[in-house]
Amino acid sequence: MDKPASAIWPCGPVLNCDETGVRVEGKLNCLHTASTPELTYYSIHSKRGGDAMDEMALMPFYTGTAKHDFWKPYFKYRCRHSLCNAHHLRELTWVGSSRTRTKPGLSRCKICCWRSRRRLTSIKTIPRHTWS
Repeated sequence: MDKPASAIWPCGPVLNCDETGVRVEGKLNCLHTASTPELTYYSIHSKRGGDAMDEMALMPFYTGTAKHDFWKPYFKYRCRHSLCNAHHLRELTWVGSSRTRTKPGLSRCKICCWRSRRRLTSIKTIPRHTWS
């Protein structure tokens, strides 16, 4: 790409971000995505992390709210951050189904997480006025 993403791509108030491994010519690379309801930006990079996101030249200049998993490299950027509920539910599912021995206090935590997951998955929609 000749121009940085920030120069050619108008960002909305909320930017959904994710990354995943992808093979290119037999080698593992990282596919970084950034999307709004109207547009999706894809960038394949040999690295996964802040260096790759810096080279995409989107996150360093973004000033809205980035919605993402709680992966550490995202938090180095000065935009606002919103954590993805799909990732929260995945983590709560793991905690609720874990069969490993736990410390005494953790059992109560697991029960609380399991109940929270049940409540969250029973919600069909959240009225827009309750968003923070």
